[in-house]
Amino acid sequence: MTGDQIRELFTRFFQDRGHLAMPSASLIPSGDPTLLFTSAGMVPFKPFFTGEQTPPSIRMTSSQKSFRTTDIDEVGDHKHLTFFEMLGNFSIGDYFKEGAIGFAWELVTKEFGLDPERIFVTIHLDDDDAYQIWRDQIGVPEERIYRYGDSDNWWGPAGNEGATGPCSELHYDGGREKGCGDMVTPDALTAILRADRAAGAKTGFPPVPGCHPNCDCERFVELWNLVFMQYYQDTQGTRDPLPAPSVDTGMGLERAAVILQGKNNIYETDLFVPIIEKACHLTGKTYGQDRQTDYALRVVAEHARAAVFLIGDGVVPGSEGRGYVLRRILRRGIFYGMQAGRGQQTEARDNQDGTWTVRTPGPVEMDLSQVCSAAIDLMAGVYPELETQRSYILNVIGMEQRLFNDTLSRGDAVLRQIMNARNLIHMFWNDDNGLRVAVENMDLLPIVQREVLQPLLDARVAGNLEQGGLFTLSGPEVFLIHSTYGFPWELTREAALRYSHEWSIGPFDIDENELQREMEAQRQQSREGQAFKGSMEMLSAYEDLGLGVTPFVGYDGMSQESKVAAILVIGPSADSGEPGTAEPAGQATQGQQVEVV
Repeated sequence: MTGDQIRELFTRFFQDRGHLAMPSASLIPSGDPTLLFTSAGMVPFKPFFTGEQTPPSIRMTSSQKSFRTTDIDEVGDHKHLTFFEMLGNFSIGDYFKEGAIGFAWELVTKEFGLDPERIFVTIHLDDDDAYQIWRDQIGVPEERIYRYGDSDNWWGPAGNEGATGPCSELHYDGGREKGCGDMVTPDALTAILRADRAAGAKTGFPPVPGCHPNCDCERFVELWNLVFMQYYQDTQGTRDPLPAPSVDTGMGLERAAVILQGKNNIYETDLFVPIIEKACHLTGKTYGQDRQTDYALRVVAEHARAAVFLIGDGVVPGSEGRGYVLRRILRRGIFYGMQAGRGQQTEARDNQDGTWTVRTPGPVEMDLSQVCSAAIDLMAGVYPELETQRSYILNVIGMEQRLFNDTLSRGDAVLRQIMNARNLIHMFWNDDNGLRVAVENMDLLPIVQREVLQPLLDARVAGNLEQGGLFTLSGPEVFLIHSTYGFPWELTREAALRYSHEWSIGPFDIDENELQREMEAQRQQSREGQAFKGSMEMLSAYEDLGLGVTPFVGYDGMSQESKVAAILVIGPSADSGEPGTAEPAGQATQGQQVEVV
């Protein structure tokens, strides 16, 4: 069953049962300042769950584009994604636990044709209602129903406030051969978790003597999450009952494809294979032959697909907020594209004079926009707006790649030399003369010699440098790479760890606290240099205009005609007395400070 067929079957199943099919909302949440991105299928329906708006139907279904920032650094393994499609069905005050569980079981066992014996169910520790429905009405044996605490089986809210409640999940058993041993019984696990909760534990998961559905051994794949919305949680964490209990469910399309296509992981499904094949073609590599190359190819494929959808929904690369997230995944994709294209064989030549010349083939530059074009080819059948915007999307990606490529190689060289310099000091820790000779003969960029190596040498000679500290890149070093070469600091840390593994040195890490002080100093300097200081009062004036999002057109031209929507006359802020308030006006007079919108 293809990914498109899974999506279609899911939607049609619920339409046949009285659900209104809703189109996917934008990845940019509408009217929800608590969210950076649409991160779940229920996000567009939050006003319906809270009773703020009347839904078009009390039963709805959708395939929602979703993006989560929490897993960016994990992308490259076999299971993490930033962008994904969430299949869901929603009940706004209509059916509740019994209906949601019944629909879920019917779909996965009859429509998908999954073996009921391989489906395990999880519920919240205190949700006896769900337990009774699964056991007595559906007929799932007790030995396949597991209870978990809040960290695993309580969902929401999406953002700082919103609907929330216990959940029940369906997990697919990949087989004992994929597990870590014998299964712990549900009763034993329940006793452990309840004792842990009674002891006041708030973080982590207690040791469990056996495998279970939420085990990290990858025996089980979480297929479907059924959320029973019973409460509204405010920004203070207070929960009040909702006007009517509701249901929000989410099935990741990519995970469903893994199970229904009989694959080992999401990157082997038809939702990713064409994109990875394009990356392989551009780098001259074959997927499945080298672990590190495979990791890099997965990063490229996932971030290319995610970037296409973000740009298609109006996000542009920038230094803050959504723009920074997009820039980060684009630059991470570009970096790993370079890594995937890097030669694997290092050549060494004996110079016959006691020295050797070592050469590693340089990287093959990969055009990320071509990988993104393959992602558009794959997804445009379901999301035709991607084809409509193809030229614009690829122009944005191409410009960002050109900007980053101008500095990527130099920034990468600086990072490598910083690491080499630190390793050199480590090698000659007890030999000052040898260190001096080695440094004098080391080919270093002037910036590394001046701003990195010399302070380290001075500290070493003065006895102020601990040997263990050699493998922690300082805040100024990381900030130098970030500010001069445009490396996101997260990428610097990731690259440092990757190189330390390749070279068998370190492992390297970065001093995040020191880095944050460097970045805050830069932000403070920037704030002090601003002639105009806005305020929340100023922001509210823009919000009151209700103009929505202004599409960025700077990648298509240098100028654009536009209508004047309003004239804001600037007044003093009530808090500071400085310019900060604004009132719409039909005209402005000489001497007034205004902003034209």
